[in-house]
Amino acid sequence: MDDDGNTSTETITYEDGMMTFVTNHFSYYSIHSDFESEDNTMLYVDAAIAIITINAIVVIRKR
Repeated sequence: MDDDGNTSTETITYEDGMMTFVTNHFSYYSIHSDFESEDNTMLYVDAAIAIITINAIVVIRKR
């Protein structure tokens, strides 16, 4: 995001677990994907982690 609040898209490469892009200025950066998938695996993983965390908090508070 530039000083005026405008955003731009940069070309990012992903290799060996690292994302890299080139810029000519310091600024705030956000990395997101426009990729849409019908695979909900990560949604289910996130939901499972949330349920496990909530259950752990309940168990700890009851002790």
